[in-house]
Amino acid sequence: MIGPYLYRFPRPDLGSVMERTNLNTMHEQALVVGLMSTGDKSWQAVLMTRNGVEYVSSDLELRGDFDWRPRGWVHDRQSNCFVPPGIHWDEEAGEYSGEIDQAALAHAGEVQRVGGQLAPKLPVPRQGEKYPTWKSRVYRSMPELKEDLRTPILLAETWQAATA
Repeated sequence: MIGPYLYRFPRPDLGSVMERTNLNTMHEQALVVGLMSTGDKSWQAVLMTRNGVEYVSSDLELRGDFDWRPRGWVHDRQSNCFVPPGIHWDEEAGEYSGEIDQAALAHAGEVQRVGGQLAPKLPVPRQGEKYPTWKSRVYRSMPELKEDLRTPILLAETWQAATA
């Protein structure tokens, strides 16, 4: 189902963080380093990424899972657009409903820690095991991690802590 694209991205500030999921399902973040604006509703931004420069705008264009979005926003597959956390498409009313979850926005992109340690439930790397093998073993033992965008960061930090 294609939704009405009611949510435009808010105008970012210089230094704001935007994020996306790349085609390898890894989480990427970028910094807003340039901004052209003609008011709050129409703007274009230049993003600095690890791989170079990207561009994003406020236009109501077709957006998918792999496009840049403000940090913390999620892709609503039912309406096929990005929405702030806590907002969902109400089929009966024909509009978005819910309240923006400010707590989720505040912690977006942060690695979740449990008791000051990184996810203690993850399997420990075996002696001489390579990272791709260990990562594959983790995903097989905990398939729910594949749905979380923070998992690649969590796995990398856990690997570094365990092999340091």
